[in-house]
Amino acid sequence: MFQSLRLPPRGIDIAQGKGKYLMQHRGCSILKGADDMVIFHELFWRLRPATVIELGTFTGGSAVWMADMLRLMEVDSTIYSMDIELSNLEERVKEIKPSNVHFFEGNSYEIEKTFTSEMLQSLPHPWLVIEDAHTNINGIMNHFGSYMKTGDYFIIKDVHPNLPRDIGKDGSIYGDDFETIGPSAIIEMKKFLSQHANEYAVDSFYTDFFGYNGTWNMHGYIRKM
Repeated sequence: MFQSLRLPPRGIDIAQGKGKYLMQHRGCSILKGADDMVIFHELFWRLRPATVIELGTFTGGSAVWMADMLRLMEVDSTIYSMDIELSNLEERVKEIKPSNVHFFEGNSYEIEKTFTSEMLQSLPHPWLVIEDAHTNINGIMNHFGSYMKTGDYFIIKDVHPNLPRDIGKDGSIYGDDFETIGPSAIIEMKKFLSQHANEYAVDSFYTDFFGYNGTWNMHGYIRKM
């Protein structure tokens, strides 16, 4: 399932990372690479998720973008977007937030307190669960996985080992050495998949849409079998 990673030159990673952090939708920051925006779009159309759960709200722009895309596709969907705090919500997001987008605070290390058993049992399928907080990934996948049905999806965001954790507002990366997000996420993801080898699989249709792992979410499009 996990092949050796074939990475592009580090300079290209940095250039693409700059664009990822500068991407906007309707004046809202969405922090998505162009390739992954296309892959998300393809998954939306094919899956037509009734429930989207996003862990890691940040500016809130991603949730607005997803709601707009799903509306254009005439998909009846509700988006639940959680963060440890909502102080980073942009004013533009608050102005244009669609009615089917719900923002709330919660802790990924206590995910069961926010997404309770009662709540999860009530949410319609198919589900798309997006982990974008980079926190407690194995625990998150185990919690939601207990309620997922065949055909539901996880997206584990920012698994690329060269993606910078922090970047300037102008898209510049500070210094030649920078902290990355991906390596720890890969370990957590592999742990979950090894524990549930007969239940979940990396969907290479999406991870390899633009060539082998041509995505910031390397190995990160995962289907419930």
